[in-house]
Amino acid sequence: MNMIKNAIKTSTFSMAAMLFSSSIMAAPATPHWDHSSADQGPNGDEWASIEDTTSSPMPPLNYPYSECGTGGHQSPVAINLTTSPITINPTTNSADLNPIAVTEKISSPLDFHYPPDVNLSIYNSGHAVQVNMPLTYTGHLSVGQDAYPLTQFHFHVPSEHSKITSQGQQPYAGELHFVHQRADGKILVLGVFLDDTGTETTEVTKALDTILGNGSNLPSNVPTIPSGQKNATNTPVGQLHPLALLPKGKTNVFTYAGSLTTPPCSEGVNWYVLAEPIQVSSEHLSALTTWYPNGNRFTQNLNSRVIRIHDNKDHDNDADSNRLFLPNATKR
Repeated sequence: MNMIKNAIKTSTFSMAAMLFSSSIMAAPATPHWDHSSADQGPNGDEWASIEDTTSSPMPPLNYPYSECGTGGHQSPVAINLTTSPITINPTTNSADLNPIAVTEKISSPLDFHYPPDVNLSIYNSGHAVQVNMPLTYTGHLSVGQDAYPLTQFHFHVPSEHSKITSQGQQPYAGELHFVHQRADGKILVLGVFLDDTGTETTEVTKALDTILGNGSNLPSNVPTIPSGQKNATNTPVGQLHPLALLPKGKTNVFTYAGSLTTPPCSEGVNWYVLAEPIQVSSEHLSALTTWYPNGNRFTQNLNSRVIRIHDNKDHDNDADSNRLFLPNATKR
């Protein structure tokens, strides 16, 4: 049994590395999946039952997405900001144990270095609108002394993570994922909520116009492909500053151990979700919805994992970095 589990983890980790490559390379075909309720199931775990019929792998590798159903540290999750543990998954109504999110008193600083680049490109993954970073891109996120290079970012509509407050579950209109991967394969994902109840800033407008196109042809920049398929090439979009898509001002950061939110659902992913959203216009949200109106995985059980809250001291913006300094961290 341990050999089978190890084989599954090895297979899914290898596919995770392919998913987050910043360039489009030939890779073995994987079974089709989508975000529909019928495909992911009522609990968001039915992807595990999708069988690979394109080749002849030995069991259990003929179920390449098995970790979507067998994993105990899956993402996305609901962030419990109430005063009591929650015993029911608010989306699936399954039994769960969701502890109260805990504020950390001592934690490593998050240090963002996302310089602008002129060689970014749009990639339609068949499941999300994605922006790939060139192999020469030097942008990264540092957590203490550990640096994670930014490889791509993509959009989900509606949001995947949500907050639970005294008013109940609070999802957002969308969610942006900045995906980072080190040379050793370790993955960190930064989640940014998209809110459509306020006014979009000039910086966000410029960035989203660059990604999606503007005027009456939204989303004109995104390659047209059949649902569930990938386009073969990147579409250049010109200069883009990723920092424009981060919220301004002081904000908390929720962090926990989770997984990819799409097949193969590999675990071992470090998640950081910014509490403060960015505002997006109805036009840009509609453009994203045009492509993938239900592009989110259902909330997964927390299974007693503790979500920790980084309470930031400073949030600096400059031309090539964005530093979030946490309590008891010395500013460099």
